[in-house]
Amino acid sequence: MNIQYYISALAFVLFVACVAGRAAMLRRKGVKAIVFAATEKTDFLHHSELQGGCVPES
Repeated sequence: MNIQYYISALAFVLFVACVAGRAAMLRRKGVKAIVFAATEKTDFLHHSELQGGCVPES
């Protein structure tokens, strides 16, 4: 294998380490930086918005 393979692998590992380190620093301050599968009801369109668009019914 050539040197380019090792440099790209090292860059990827450093990127993941930077993201994890930043998330850890933010977590210590009380900020949830990385949240998996957390959705709220406001993230989805309501049934009335799907049928009639964004115009409210009168």
